[in-house]
Amino acid sequence: MIFYKIYQYSVKATACSVVFSLVSLLLAVLAIACFNLSNPVLTVLGIVFFAAAAVFCYIYLSRKLPDKIAEKEFNKKITTNAKFAYRFCKQNPGYFESVAAQNPEFAENYMLNDEGKVVKAE
Repeated sequence: MIFYKIYQYSVKATACSVVFSLVSLLLAVLAIACFNLSNPVLTVLGIVFFAAAAVFCYIYLSRKLPDKIAEKEFNKKITTNAKFAYRFCKQNPGYFESVAAQNPEFAENYMLNDEGKVVKAE
């Protein structure tokens, strides 16, 4: 079983999390397989190396790196892509003002109606 994180606004970050979760699982299996080696020195070295690599891949490459990727991608999309900003503000109308201040194209094409919903400007 693998554990990965789904990033709603970043496909790249989700893919990174999935791939490195799988890699960490593979490395953990290799660490376990090292128990069957006949040479005790290679057994210890293999277990330590593969277990450390599995922990690194899971903690940093599957958890922390995707967080950074998602944040960077979100900040870029929210300021440059009006459709993305619309989808985000449709789900989170409280952020309309701050998103409109960051994305002029979005501010021109969309507005908040009296009900507090984001709609296309007329």
